[in-house]
This record gives sequence, C-alpha cells and structure tokens, in this order.
Amino acid sequence: MKTQSKDKSSSSMDGLKYQKDAIVSKEILNKKSGTITLFAFDKNQSLSEHTAAV
Repeated sequence: MKTQSKDKSSSSMDGLKYQKDAIVSKEILNKKSGTITLFAFDKNQSLSEHTAAV
C-alpha cells in the first residue's frame, strides 16, 4: 500500500476550515469508481448514515 507524505496530506487539507456549528466537506478525488471527501466537524456535529444518489 502506498502512503502519502505529510506534505501531500496537509496540502489536501488546505482550505478545509472548521466552522462553528457546522460540517464542512471538501471533495479531493472524483473518479468513476468513487469519490474521496474530507470532512471537518465542529464539536457536537456528526454525520448520520445515509445513501447518496448515483
């Protein structure tokens, strides 16, 4: 399994800032096989189980 360096990981999080009472998301990869999205959760915020439209 290939690992990313710290520099590459931190650059993926540039622009992803916590917001009070909110969930912030940033899509970092979008391919036919799926997407990868980073999330920042403020205190007491959570993501409930759901399905997304295809």
